[in-house]
Amino acid sequence: MTNKTGKISKETLIEMYEALKIANAIKCEDILFDDFGVSANSHATNVLIIQPSEYEYEFGAIGMGRIPDVIPKMRLLIDDPTLTGTFEEFRAGVVGAITLKTKKTKLEIRCKDPKTIKTKKNFHDKHIMSFALTAEAIKFMTQTVIAGSDQEIMFSLEDTKMILKILDGKSGDSLEHVITDDVNILDDTIGNVSFVYLFPRLSTVLSQYKEDTQVNISSRGVMNLKSDGFNLYVIAGTQ
Repeated sequence: MTNKTGKISKETLIEMYEALKIANAIKCEDILFDDFGVSANSHATNVLIIQPSEYEYEFGAIGMGRIPDVIPKMRLLIDDPTLTGTFEEFRAGVVGAITLKTKKTKLEIRCKDPKTIKTKKNFHDKHIMSFALTAEAIKFMTQTVIAGSDQEIMFSLEDTKMILKILDGKSGDSLEHVITDDVNILDDTIGNVSFVYLFPRLSTVLSQYKEDTQVNISSRGVMNLKSDGFNLYVIAGTQ
């Protein structure tokens, strides 16, 4: 029996490439593209990608691993105006390979069985606050704690101020900095609350941002940001 094949649009290929770059930055081992959209979990950093697609993909589901290896290969073709793409199912509903082709170059990428990739597709947590994290604040945070890996970062809401508190587990030193005094309170019952994040986890996400970005925090401290159009979720805690 002939394996089922189909075309992949250039728009989809570009979206896949951009998603792979984000997944690589937050240290995901694999990523899933399916009828939901894009999803990936990083066990190394506890950061997730959960992004519904605005349109239906040409395929049912594609799983991709070996992300650091795949990205530089795709980079060679992704900007070529003659780029086209196809997929091939090795068995019913399971894409075994995708092919990118330009006028001069052909790249075949072996895929991972999407059924073996377990990802989260939604969070039911209610957002309780939102605020703008400025590029200046991001730079301050990363420069302040970039030298060590044992620091804990606390985001502490005090009235309408968001205060960054950095605690160094080795030296016992601490630092406080007002990120913004204009927090949008979405739940009037919360009072003053704090959530702690391990710096390497948060640093992995913040390294993606060079400009101001909107931050939402849920009732369990799940931090939601967007990077190049993809929703990222950072899980609170130090474990």
